[in-house]
Amino acid sequence: MNMKEIIIIETQHGEKLKRILQQEHYPYKVYQEPKTQRDIFANYGEAIKNKEREKEVKLWDEVDLDEELNKDGEWWS
Repeated sequence: MNMKEIIIIETQHGEKLKRILQQEHYPYKVYQEPKTQRDIFANYGEAIKNKEREKEVKLWDEVDLDEELNKDGEWWS
């Protein structure tokens, strides 16, 4: 009878361990692999700049619409 063994290994070198198991042709399963942590603030500065650009574009679009509506070229608020 061929029994399977379950071995729990906690390591920071998971990729290296998987590579060794593959090279030696040992079948293995990874039941829970930790997800890489993402820095949620990594692009925060760029997102703020994009929002500012969107506001500016919207203002320019409103100016263009005002110019279309006001054929005599006068400005109003």
